[in-house]
Amino acid sequence: EYEKVIDQAWAEYEKINQQALAEYEKVEQQALATMWKETRRLSKK
Repeated sequence: EYEKVIDQAWAEYEKINQQALAEYEKVEQQALATMWKETRRLSKK
């Protein structure tokens, strides 16, 4: 019974962790894209 609870908790944690990671990567990509755009814009001057 105890192990079943631990397994469920881990499964839940893994799920949340994956979602957080996907979210973070999405944000990171957007930030990088913005940074590149700004860098190109500034270097044209």
